[in-house]
Amino acid sequence: MWHDRLVFSYLPFYLLGGLAGLYLEEFRKWITDHSSLIVIGLLASAAVVGGQYFHNFVHLGQAWDLTISVFKLSIYFYSLFVVAVLFRVSLTMNQHGSLLALIKVLSSNSLGSYLMHPAVLFFLHSFVWNQAIPGYLLVIIDPLAAIAISCLITIWIGSNKYTRFIVGEAGQ
Repeated sequence: MWHDRLVFSYLPFYLLGGLAGLYLEEFRKWITDHSSLIVIGLLASAAVVGGQYFHNFVHLGQAWDLTISVFKLSIYFYSLFVVAVLFRVSLTMNQHGSLLALIKVLSSNSLGSYLMHPAVLFFLHSFVWNQAIPGYLLVIIDPLAAIAISCLITIWIGSNKYTRFIVGEAGQ
């Protein structure tokens, strides 16, 4: 199955990020005004993804590759809510001045992390977690691991004058 590795599966996120960048102030206001709705959406979508795991893998005996596929509507909604919650958290941290160094590192390496995270997830799912970690925990662990590892790789690539062009502005 190759459908979960298509670049087009990430296109909606790329477009949404572009729109958010074009209308940044309106996006910030909307995220701030709807914080509780976003958290509820994140919890509900995580429950749906976890429920799908139990239903498809444990109950129906569906193959592991199909169970964890990112090419599902529930994963799109879950991912959108993760992005919205993290954006809201970053706004709050910025307002309070906490962890500004972390925000700067993550934001300056965001393009490289975005481009790197599918490879990181492929590696983790193929060689590290495989079936050792239940799907309902992967809903939490995958985004955190993908962000952390992708950002570290991007920082490493950007630290070399011969490879920094790969990750863009962060490496300059």
